[in-house]
Amino acid sequence: MNKIITTVFILVVIALPTVGTLKPYPTGLEPLPKLAIPNGLGVNIHFRCEPRDLDLIAEAGFKFIRMDLTWSGIEQDKGVYDFEKLGYDALIKGCTKRDIRILYILDYSNKLYEPDRSVRSEA
Repeated sequence: MNKIITTVFILVVIALPTVGTLKPYPTGLEPLPKLAIPNGLGVNIHFRCEPRDLDLIAEAGFKFIRMDLTWSGIEQDKGVYDFEKLGYDALIKGCTKRDIRILYILDYSNKLYEPDRSVRSEA
C-alpha cells in the first residue's frame, strides 16, 4: 500500500501541475516563457532523508529539491518496486512536513532490462 501511495504522490506532484500548462503549439513554435522564478528556489540533493539537512534546506528558504530516482535501486526484481528501502518514502514525508516540493529525475538504466547504462530496448 505504501508503494502505491508513493507512486500516486509522485504522479500528482510531478505530472499533474503540468496538465494545465500544455499548449497545442507544434514543436519549436512555442513562445519562450517569461524570466521568472516561480514560488521560490530549489536545490539539488544526493541523500534520501536526513532530517537535519532537510531542516537546513527549509531554513534557507528553498521550496524545491531535485533528486535522482535511481531505477535499478527501486526495481531490483522485475515488476517489484521498493521506494521505502532506499529512503524515498522517508524523503517524501520529510519534505511534505517542511513544505518542500520534490522533482524526481528517473535516471539511468536497469540491468534487469539493459546491460549498459543507457536504455535501448523496448523492454
